[in-house]
Amino acid sequence: MKNLLAFLILSTVILAGIGGGITEIGPLVGVETEFIPVEFQLQQNYPNPFNPETNIEFSIPLPDNVRIEVFDVNGRKIISLVNEHLNPGVYTIKWNAHGYSSGIYFCVLTTDKIQMVSKMILMR
Repeated sequence: MKNLLAFLILSTVILAGIGGGITEIGPLVGVETEFIPVEFQLQQNYPNPFNPETNIEFSIPLPDNVRIEVFDVNGRKIISLVNEHLNPGVYTIKWNAHGYSSGIYFCVLTTDKIQMVSKMILMR
């Protein structure tokens, strides 16, 4: 199961897997109904190719220090979009590349546990 939904029902947590299956895991206090990712993910930016703005979506399953940075094709850091401690969840950030040249850029997600890369194309 890649994604889980958690529900607090009469002090019992019910996990419903996307695609089927329900599991009762017992009492838990202070759970809110929300989407909880179960793995780190860096989605492909959209739109891609883009001009001049694109959305970058990523998921973190645990509290962690998160950096989202953009590099050019020569490996030079262009901009740091996120550099903070984040709670578990799904996040979307926008990058406005106004003033940057057309070409290939790399979005790098770095945490204390993982590093992921996706390729983005800026077309003018």
